[in-house]
Amino acid sequence: MVYINSVALVMPTYSMSTFKLPLLSCRELDVVVRRFWWNGSTEPKKFWAAIPWNALCQPKQMGGLGYRHFEDINHALLSKLAWQLASKVDRPWCNVFKGKYFPRDSFWSIQEKNTESFIWRGILSARNTITVRACTIIAFGEDVDVWWQPWIP
Repeated sequence: MVYINSVALVMPTYSMSTFKLPLLSCRELDVVVRRFWWNGSTEPKKFWAAIPWNALCQPKQMGGLGYRHFEDINHALLSKLAWQLASKVDRPWCNVFKGKYFPRDSFWSIQEKNTESFIWRGILSARNTITVRACTIIAFGEDVDVWWQPWIP
């Protein structure tokens, strides 16, 4: 379990924090971790799984081992990037993305286009996740886009 948590789940973290990995790749990574858990190797041989993988992915408080699906990790990391853009954090990469993809618009109102970069489309795919819980405080109202920005909880 320590080996899986420290090596197998951490190695793809950099690419998942920047790009939206295809669903097939995430599931193949899940398969590799699952095989290693039950076999001790990643060789594609038969094994008997005494407990379903979804049960092992439950939190430890619920009887699981706390493993996470790669698709969920990828989505959470991209949601973090989307939140930084939505909350107007002053970082160089945020300024570059704002200048390139929405210089005059709000982060909430822009539409995804197929001609945009793969990184940007991944961030926009996570925007719906943060929209559910986001709320804007309307102080002076200068930067609030009342049509697109979530300002009513």
